[in-house]
Amino acid sequence: MLDAVASPEQPFDFSKITPLPVGHEHIHDLQNDEAIYYFLTNRLTQKLATFEYKMYFVGCRIPDLRTPSLENLISMTQNYISKFDENGLFNRNQHAGFYPFPHNRLDDLYATGKSLVYMIDKYNINDLSYWKLQHWGSYTNALRCDRIDDAIISFECLNKGNLKVVNKFIQTNRLDCSLQFIDRISNTIADHKFSNGLILT
Repeated sequence: MLDAVASPEQPFDFSKITPLPVGHEHIHDLQNDEAIYYFLTNRLTQKLATFEYKMYFVGCRIPDLRTPSLENLISMTQNYISKFDENGLFNRNQHAGFYPFPHNRLDDLYATGKSLVYMIDKYNINDLSYWKLQHWGSYTNALRCDRIDDAIISFECLNKGNLKVVNKFIQTNRLDCSLQFIDRISNTIADHKFSNGLILT
């Protein structure tokens, strides 16, 4: 891991600290509820059980998001499915404004629902962006990385939320190092020193 961070060949990626759970890379952030409902009802051929609603639409919700009612789930899913042609393909011509076309086929919607149900069963979370925020400190990864010399590595990030990821990495690996954060918008600078992973200043 330390060698990967210091590697001059490729930019550093925060996912190397805490990789996405297997399967998460196939999940779209849009129409998650519709995908889960579509999968659990076996393409709308079965009724959703009460325990399934509580487990996959209530218990795993992000705190600040409203839980959809069963009626809303049915309505949202039917509305989304209506945008697909009889051959199961998303009608991009008729629904050109429905950006960014998260599913090209109904089979993709079903597969996403299956992956999401697996994620909820294992990690109790059904939103990819929220998972990134919780584990990486940001919805995005580092923008770029430069190796200044043998002792200094520079990370360019989208926001300061990624600082907590770097701090966690230093603590987990018990590193002796210095960390300097520069906010180019506010022109603020923060310096921290670590010994055996513990912050000194």
